[in-house]
Amino acid sequence: MNTTMPHLFNPVALSAITICVLLILSSLFVLSLVKAITHRTSGWIIATVFSGIPCLVLCGAFFIGLFLGLTRMASGQTQLGQPSRLLTAAMTPISGKTLGYQISFPGINNWQIYDAKPPFDFVYHYYDAYVGILPEGIGHGSPESACELIRKRMQARVQDFSATTPTPVIIDSRRWLTYDVNLTTRGIKLEYRYYVYSDNDYTIQIVTWTTPKHFDSYAPLFDRVANSFKFPQ
Repeated sequence: MNTTMPHLFNPVALSAITICVLLILSSLFVLSLVKAITHRTSGWIIATVFSGIPCLVLCGAFFIGLFLGLTRMASGQTQLGQPSRLLTAAMTPISGKTLGYQISFPGINNWQIYDAKPPFDFVYHYYDAYVGILPEGIGHGSPESACELIRKRMQARVQDFSATTPTPVIIDSRRWLTYDVNLTTRGIKLEYRYYVYSDNDYTIQIVTWTTPKHFDSYAPLFDRVANSFKFPQ
């Protein structure tokens, strides 16, 4: 996320100018109103009317803008934390760079390719939800053996590591294991869901992650993508 000052300056300056104008007009309106009440002259009454009209217009515009801004913010947070529309969107298959597998993403135009480095084949992300594929041309004999090795390697590199017990899941008619991981890396707390397959020839990891705050919202999306995996024919 880019938080450089040029992106923040214009809205802040515009808000400050608007508030200053509102304060000036409000002061003129109050002064004119007091004078009109005390002196009861046509001049002050006209001044009150003319100073009140732009004040009311700017106040209305200010509160409408504030309402629209809060509405957009709430809408963005809802979309970020509840990606339910992708649970029914059409699936688009993506072919792997190695091993010839396929995996599908719902609403593919909503996803962006993340600049991932090996051993990832690729990583896609939707807001702060990430899905990556790690295919290896090395087999560990079983999903259990692969999970144990993967968990040990990760635990040695991160802080606050905790993991659920791996449970079996059938993907493309083959037995995988899936489990969740909570950890802290570089001061950032993340929650992962792993889907791991391994036999004597190769090992495949579907690695998904997001922030703990949004994990429950994204978990059904992670499951949908993972369950679309197809082995090479």
